[in-house]
Amino acid sequence: MRLLCPTNSIRERQRRAGLTPVNHHRHNRLALKEQSAKNAARKAEQLKEEATAKKNAFRPNSSRGSVRPASARPGTAASSSASAVDQYGVDYVSMNKTAVVSAAAQRGAALRKKLEERDALKNMTWTEKKRYHVGEVPGYLLARKAELAEAARVKREMEERSHIPVGMRVLPEEERVKTLEILRENREDTYEKLRSLPFKCETPSSKRTKAALEFRLAEIEDAQKVFSRNRVLVREVPEEDEEEDAGSASD
Repeated sequence: MRLLCPTNSIRERQRRAGLTPVNHHRHNRLALKEQSAKNAARKAEQLKEEATAKKNAFRPNSSRGSVRPASARPGTAASSSASAVDQYGVDYVSMNKTAVVSAAAQRGAALRKKLEERDALKNMTWTEKKRYHVGEVPGYLLARKAELAEAARVKREMEERSHIPVGMRVLPEEERVKTLEILRENREDTYEKLRSLPFKCETPSSKRTKAALEFRLAEIEDAQKVFSRNRVLVREVPEEDEEEDAGSASD
Protein backbone atom coordinates (compact mmCIF):
# COMPACT_ATOMS: atom_id res chain seq x y z
CA MET A 1 0.00 0.00 0.00
CA ARG A 2 2.79 2.38 0.89
CA LEU A 3 4.47 1.58 -2.41
CA LEU A 4 1.30 2.19 -4.41
CA CYS A 5 0.32 5.40 -2.54
CA PRO A 6 3.33 6.92 -0.82
CA THR A 7 2.95 9.80 1.68
CA ASN A 8 4.34 13.23 0.90
CA SER A 9 4.47 14.77 4.40
CA ILE A 10 4.54 14.02 8.09
CA ARG A 11 0.98 15.27 8.54
CA GLU A 12 -0.22 12.73 5.94
CA ARG A 13 1.55 9.90 7.74
CA GLN A 14 -0.06 11.02 11.03
CA ARG A 15 -3.51 10.92 9.45
CA ARG A 16 -2.90 7.37 8.09
CA ALA A 17 -1.74 6.33 11.53
CA GLY A 18 -5.03 7.58 13.04
CA LEU A 19 -3.52 10.66 14.70
CA THR A 20 -4.79 14.23 14.42
CA PRO A 21 -2.11 16.66 13.16
CA VAL A 22 -1.46 19.76 15.23
CA ASN A 23 -3.23 22.91 13.85
CA HIS A 24 -0.42 25.43 14.18
CA HIS A 25 -2.42 28.17 12.41
CA ARG A 26 -5.19 27.95 15.03
CA HIS A 27 -2.66 27.97 17.85
CA ASN A 28 -0.97 31.09 16.40
CA ARG A 29 -4.30 32.92 16.08
CA LEU A 30 -5.19 32.10 19.69
CA ALA A 31 -1.77 33.28 20.86
CA LEU A 32 -2.16 36.57 18.96
CA LYS A 33 -5.61 37.17 20.47
CA GLU A 34 -4.31 36.47 23.94
CA GLN A 35 -1.34 38.82 23.47
CA SER A 36 -3.62 41.57 22.07
CA ALA A 37 -5.92 41.26 25.07
CA LYS A 38 -2.95 41.57 27.43
CA ASN A 39 -1.67 44.65 25.58
CA ALA A 40 -5.11 46.30 25.68
CA ALA A 41 -5.45 45.64 29.40
CA ARG A 42 -1.97 47.02 30.08
CA LYS A 43 -2.69 50.15 28.01
CA ALA A 44 -6.02 50.74 29.77
CA GLU A 45 -4.29 50.43 33.14
CA GLN A 46 -1.61 52.90 32.05
CA LEU A 47 -4.22 55.44 30.88
CA LYS A 48 -6.09 55.02 34.15
CA GLU A 49 -2.92 55.70 36.14
CA GLU A 50 -2.15 58.81 34.07
CA ALA A 51 -5.68 60.15 34.57
CA THR A 52 -5.42 59.55 38.31
CA ALA A 53 -2.05 61.33 38.44
CA LYS A 54 -3.44 64.37 36.59
CA LYS A 55 -6.46 64.48 38.85
CA ASN A 56 -4.28 64.39 41.96
CA ALA A 57 -1.99 67.08 40.53
CA PHE A 58 -4.86 69.61 40.20
CA ARG A 59 -6.54 68.62 43.46
CA PRO A 60 -6.32 71.48 46.04
CA ASN A 61 -4.09 70.85 49.03
CA SER A 62 -5.94 71.20 52.33
CA SER A 63 -2.83 72.36 54.20
CA ARG A 64 -1.91 75.16 51.79
CA GLY A 65 -5.28 76.05 50.33
CA SER A 66 -6.35 76.03 46.72
CA VAL A 67 -3.73 76.76 44.08
CA ARG A 68 -4.76 79.43 41.64
CA PRO A 69 -3.16 79.97 38.24
CA ALA A 70 -0.65 82.78 37.82
CA SER A 71 -3.09 84.84 35.76
CA ALA A 72 -5.62 84.85 38.63
CA ARG A 73 -3.16 85.91 41.33
CA PRO A 74 -3.50 89.49 42.52
CA GLY A 75 -0.85 91.89 41.34
CA THR A 76 0.24 89.81 38.35
CA ALA A 77 -1.48 92.00 35.76
CA ALA A 78 -0.20 95.15 37.43
CA SER A 79 3.36 93.84 37.54
CA SER A 80 3.25 92.77 33.88
CA SER A 81 1.85 96.14 32.79
CA ALA A 82 4.41 97.93 34.92
CA SER A 83 7.25 95.92 33.38
CA ALA A 84 6.07 97.00 29.91
CA VAL A 85 6.64 100.67 30.80
CA ASP A 86 10.24 101.86 30.77
CA GLN A 87 11.89 104.29 33.15
CA TYR A 88 10.69 107.29 31.11
CA GLY A 89 7.05 106.25 31.28
CA VAL A 90 6.79 105.06 27.65
CA ASP A 91 4.74 101.91 27.06
CA TYR A 92 6.45 100.47 24.00
CA VAL A 93 4.31 97.32 24.06
CA SER A 94 1.10 99.31 23.66
CA MET A 95 2.72 101.51 21.01
CA ASN A 96 3.86 98.49 18.99
CA LYS A 97 0.45 96.85 19.38
CA THR A 98 -1.29 100.00 18.15
CA ALA A 99 1.09 100.32 15.18
CA VAL A 100 0.58 96.68 14.17
CA VAL A 101 -3.21 96.95 14.43
CA SER A 102 -3.23 100.20 12.43
CA ALA A 103 -1.03 98.74 9.68
CA ALA A 104 -3.19 95.62 9.50
CA ALA A 105 -6.33 97.77 9.28
CA GLN A 106 -4.85 99.80 6.43
CA ARG A 107 -3.81 96.68 4.53
CA GLY A 108 -7.24 95.18 5.10
CA ALA A 109 -8.99 98.32 3.86
CA ALA A 110 -6.82 98.44 0.73
CA LEU A 111 -7.42 94.76 0.04
CA ARG A 112 -11.16 95.13 0.61
CA LYS A 113 -11.29 98.09 -1.77
CA LYS A 114 -9.37 96.14 -4.40
CA LEU A 115 -11.69 93.15 -4.07
CA GLU A 116 -14.76 95.38 -4.28
CA GLU A 117 -13.44 97.00 -7.45
CA ARG A 118 -12.69 93.60 -8.94
CA ASP A 119 -16.17 92.31 -8.08
CA ALA A 120 -17.75 95.45 -9.48
CA LEU A 121 -15.72 95.07 -12.68
CA LYS A 122 -16.83 91.45 -13.01
CA ASN A 123 -20.49 92.42 -12.76
CA MET A 124 -20.16 95.17 -15.39
CA THR A 125 -21.36 94.74 -18.92
CA TRP A 126 -19.10 95.26 -21.92
CA THR A 127 -20.37 98.82 -22.40
CA GLU A 128 -19.84 99.68 -18.73
CA LYS A 129 -16.31 98.27 -18.83
CA LYS A 130 -15.60 100.39 -21.90
CA ARG A 131 -16.72 103.52 -20.01
CA TYR A 132 -15.08 102.50 -16.72
CA HIS A 133 -12.00 104.73 -17.15
CA VAL A 134 -13.77 107.61 -18.87
CA GLY A 135 -12.13 110.93 -17.95
CA GLU A 136 -8.68 109.49 -17.25
CA VAL A 137 -5.78 110.54 -19.46
CA PRO A 138 -4.10 107.51 -21.07
CA GLY A 139 -0.48 106.82 -20.23
CA TYR A 140 0.78 107.25 -23.79
CA LEU A 141 -0.69 110.77 -23.91
CA LEU A 142 1.05 111.69 -20.66
CA ALA A 143 4.35 110.38 -22.04
CA ARG A 144 3.83 112.32 -25.27
CA LYS A 145 3.07 115.47 -23.28
CA ALA A 146 6.32 115.08 -21.34
CA GLU A 147 8.27 114.61 -24.59
CA LEU A 148 6.76 117.78 -26.08
CA ALA A 149 7.56 119.75 -22.92
CA GLU A 150 11.19 118.56 -23.02
CA ALA A 151 11.47 119.46 -26.72
CA ALA A 152 10.04 122.93 -26.02
CA ARG A 153 12.55 123.44 -23.20
CA VAL A 154 15.48 122.47 -25.43
CA LYS A 155 14.23 124.76 -28.20
CA ARG A 156 13.84 127.66 -25.76
CA GLU A 157 17.38 127.15 -24.46
CA MET A 158 18.74 127.10 -28.01
CA GLU A 159 16.91 130.34 -28.83
CA GLU A 160 18.27 131.97 -25.68
CA ARG A 161 21.79 130.87 -26.58
CA SER A 162 21.42 132.37 -30.05
CA HIS A 163 20.88 135.82 -28.47
CA ILE A 164 23.99 135.57 -26.29
CA PRO A 165 26.91 137.63 -27.66
CA VAL A 166 30.13 135.90 -28.62
CA GLY A 167 32.46 135.43 -25.68
CA MET A 168 29.65 135.67 -23.12
CA ARG A 169 27.69 133.07 -21.23
CA VAL A 170 24.64 132.93 -18.97
CA LEU A 171 25.60 132.66 -15.33
CA PRO A 172 24.03 129.57 -13.71
CA GLU A 173 21.44 130.17 -11.01
CA GLU A 174 23.60 128.57 -8.32
CA GLU A 175 26.56 130.83 -9.10
CA ARG A 176 24.31 133.89 -9.26
CA VAL A 177 22.83 133.21 -5.82
CA LYS A 178 26.28 132.49 -4.39
CA THR A 179 27.64 135.75 -5.84
CA LEU A 180 24.74 137.69 -4.33
CA GLU A 181 25.49 136.17 -0.94
CA ILE A 182 29.16 137.17 -1.21
CA LEU A 183 28.18 140.71 -2.24
CA ARG A 184 25.81 140.97 0.71
CA GLU A 185 28.57 139.94 3.13
CA ASN A 186 31.02 142.41 1.54
CA ARG A 187 28.45 145.21 1.75
CA GLU A 188 27.85 144.55 5.45
CA ASP A 189 31.60 144.47 6.10
CA THR A 190 32.19 147.74 4.21
CA TYR A 191 29.25 149.38 5.98
CA GLU A 192 30.64 148.38 9.38
CA LYS A 193 34.02 149.87 8.46
CA LEU A 194 32.31 153.13 7.48
CA ARG A 195 30.45 153.22 10.76
CA SER A 196 33.70 152.74 12.68
CA LEU A 197 35.18 155.94 11.18
CA PRO A 198 34.86 159.22 13.07
CA PHE A 199 31.80 161.32 12.38
CA LYS A 200 34.00 164.14 11.05
CA CYS A 201 37.13 163.13 9.13
CA GLU A 202 39.73 165.90 9.26
CA THR A 203 43.01 164.14 8.51
CA PRO A 204 43.96 163.34 4.89
CA SER A 205 44.30 159.60 5.63
CA SER A 206 40.85 159.36 7.20
CA LYS A 207 39.37 161.27 4.26
CA ARG A 208 41.01 158.90 1.76
CA THR A 209 39.80 155.87 3.73
CA LYS A 210 36.25 157.21 3.85
CA ALA A 211 36.23 157.98 0.12
CA ALA A 212 37.58 154.51 -0.73
CA LEU A 213 34.97 152.81 1.45
CA GLU A 214 32.14 154.87 -0.06
CA PHE A 215 33.36 154.05 -3.56
CA ARG A 216 33.59 150.37 -2.62
CA LEU A 217 30.06 150.45 -1.19
CA ALA A 218 28.70 152.04 -4.38
CA GLU A 219 30.39 149.35 -6.51
CA ILE A 220 28.91 146.58 -4.36
CA GLU A 221 25.41 148.07 -4.62
CA ASP A 222 25.71 148.34 -8.41
CA ALA A 223 26.88 144.72 -8.60
CA GLN A 224 23.93 143.64 -6.45
CA LYS A 225 21.54 145.31 -8.89
CA VAL A 226 23.17 143.47 -11.80
CA PHE A 227 23.19 140.04 -10.17
CA SER A 228 19.62 140.46 -8.92
CA ARG A 229 18.35 140.03 -12.47
CA ASN A 230 16.93 136.70 -13.59
CA ARG A 231 19.46 136.43 -16.41
CA VAL A 232 23.05 137.56 -15.96
CA LEU A 233 25.64 137.50 -18.76
CA VAL A 234 29.30 137.16 -17.84
CA ARG A 235 32.46 136.95 -19.89
CA GLU A 236 33.37 133.42 -20.88
CA VAL A 237 36.90 132.72 -19.70
CA PRO A 238 38.87 130.33 -21.96
CA GLU A 239 40.33 127.21 -20.40
CA GLU A 240 43.91 128.38 -21.08
CA ASP A 241 43.32 131.58 -19.11
CA GLU A 242 41.82 129.58 -16.26
CA GLU A 243 44.90 127.32 -16.16
CA GLU A 244 47.21 130.36 -16.16
CA ASP A 245 45.21 131.95 -13.34
CA ALA A 246 45.37 128.73 -11.36
CA GLY A 247 49.14 128.48 -11.93
CA SER A 248 49.74 132.06 -10.87
CA ALA A 249 47.61 131.53 -7.78
CA SER A 250 49.63 128.45 -6.84
CA ASP A 251 52.91 130.36 -7.33
